[in-house]
Amino acid sequence: MKKHTPFIFALLILVSCNSKSDNKLESFEVESKEKRIEILSEQIKEYSKILDTEYSLFNTNGFGNTIVFIPAASYSDYKMALKVDATNVDKWLVGMYQAENENAEDSVWINSILDNLDRTRKQNWVENMEKSNPKRFTISATNGRTKVAIVYQNDTLKDAIIFERIIQE
Repeated sequence: MKKHTPFIFALLILVSCNSKSDNKLESFEVESKEKRIEILSEQIKEYSKILDTEYSLFNTNGFGNTIVFIPAASYSDYKMALKVDATNVDKWLVGMYQAENENAEDSVWINSILDNLDRTRKQNWVENMEKSNPKRFTISATNGRTKVAIVYQNDTLKDAIIFERIIQE
């Protein structure tokens, strides 16, 4: 049995370092709006009905029924675009405060969500963004969780767009 121990250990390492990554979920791979909403709803707390979404979610612990043989530090970075009824925006901002200044990094992570979309799906978001001035909200908790929301909303649109990023370290 001792002869096989190094082989078994090496096999466990290879299985846990599988090249097929289950630690990332991205919406650009999902055509159906309903399916994108369903997938995201399984991963986050919904504060109101989501009308449409695009996202790029990363979690070191993976998604679904993955088996991890070698424990790793826990880290997640969820970047989401959410279209919600304008009357429900405040439900998504509970505990957050409006930030005075814009952060240049915000446009980078927002574009990382939209850049992989086809032209039609991207335009669905950009049209509403062009009709509104963004407001930035944030909250930093002592448990290593940071949340930023960029809200595009105006009085003439019934839907609002919330770009939200949640980092858990």
